Amino acid sequence: MKKPFWIFSSDEQAETLVAKGIVLFLRDVFPLYKRTKEIHKKVADKGRNRER
Repeated sequence: MKKPFWIFSSDEQAETLVAKGIVLFLRDVFPLYKRTKEIHKKVADKGRNRER
């Protein structure tokens, strides 16, 4: 049987690893949210210009 890749020796290490995962997830999701919001605004502005 192979040895585990990572063994947690305390809860503090597990919490640190989870916190890093959350930070990395948010770092990746935030630009997607921001860009989607910008595209939505552009589309809405084009729609207003066509109505005039």
